[in-house]
Parts: sequence; C-alpha cells; structure tokens
Amino acid sequence: MDNTVANIEEIPDGYFRIHWPQSQMLMDVPGYDEDVIHCVGGAAIDELSTVALPYKWMDAVEEQLGKKTRFYVQVINQKHKLN
Repeated sequence: MDNTVANIEEIPDGYFRIHWPQSQMLMDVPGYDEDVIHCVGGAAIDELSTVALPYKWMDAVEEQLGKKTRFYVQVINQKHKLN
C-alpha cells in the first residue's frame, strides 16, 4: 500500500488527520509505521505537513499530546466533514 495521498477523498474511512509536528511524538508508538498515511496537496490540513492515522490512535494522541490536542484534532477533522 502506498502510504501517501494527495486528495482528501483518498484517506480511508476511520482515519483522522493531524499536523506533522504534533504527530512526531507518536512515531515511537508501536504500529505507527504500519498505520500512518502521509497527506500532501489537497489531503493536507491548511497546506501544512499532515499525516492521517486510524481513530484507534486517539487514545495515544491524548496520552502523548494531552486532551487539548485530542480535542483540536477532533474539531479540525469534523470541520472538514461539515465543509
């Protein structure tokens, strides 16, 4: 499987997007390399470096980055669904 997508429609259902600087803290969690999808072009958030991960990673986001980051990630992904 190619782990890079250029269009948001290519991101599988059940995935959320997170900016690259935030996701760096998740790289050491087992399974990251297998689950991560790199987002470029129209798949990126606000043209910033972005990755997509399955929703099962939300607990890791909260554990590694805190509740505020988890909330932010949920809001930014919901905003896309509404637009």
